[in-house]
Amino acid sequence: MECLSICSLVYISPGTSGEPRTGFGGRLSTEAKWYGLPANPLLCPIYPPYAAAYTHFVASLILQYSYLQVLDFLTTVAFLLAGVQEGNPLVRMAIAMAPSPLMGLALVKLAALSLGYYCFKVNREGLLTKIDILFAAIVAWNLVALIIAACQRPL
Repeated sequence: MECLSICSLVYISPGTSGEPRTGFGGRLSTEAKWYGLPANPLLCPIYPPYAAAYTHFVASLILQYSYLQVLDFLTTVAFLLAGVQEGNPLVRMAIAMAPSPLMGLALVKLAALSLGYYCFKVNREGLLTKIDILFAAIVAWNLVALIIAACQRPL
C-alpha cells in the first residue's frame, strides 16, 4: 500500500489491478479508508519500507552537516592564514579568547556539531536541512573570500 498524507490523515486505497495505489483523483472508492496517522507519509506505520528510507535520509543529513562543518573549519583556517578576518562576531570572539585561534575555532565547531547531533536526536530534520543549506553557502563564501584574498596578494 502507498500512503498519501493529507492534513494529518492518510488515505489508502487498493488499486484496481491488484496493485495498491493512493487513489487520489477526486473520487473515493468504496474500499478507501482514512487513518489518523502522522502527517508525514515517511512515518506511515502501514507501509514499513518508508521507515528505512526515512532513517537513511536523516542519517545522511547528519553526515552532510558534519562534512560541511569540517569544510567550514578548513576553509576558515585557510582564509585566516591568508589574512582574511572572520566575519562571524561570535566565532571572532572565540578565536580571540582561546589560547590559540585553532583551538577557539575547534571549540566553536565542536559546539556546532553538538547542536547538529541534538537536532538529529530530537527529529528536527527540517531545521537540519536548512542549516545544511546555510553552511553550504558559508563554505562557498569562505572559498570566494579566499580567492579574493589570493588575487590581492602580489605574486
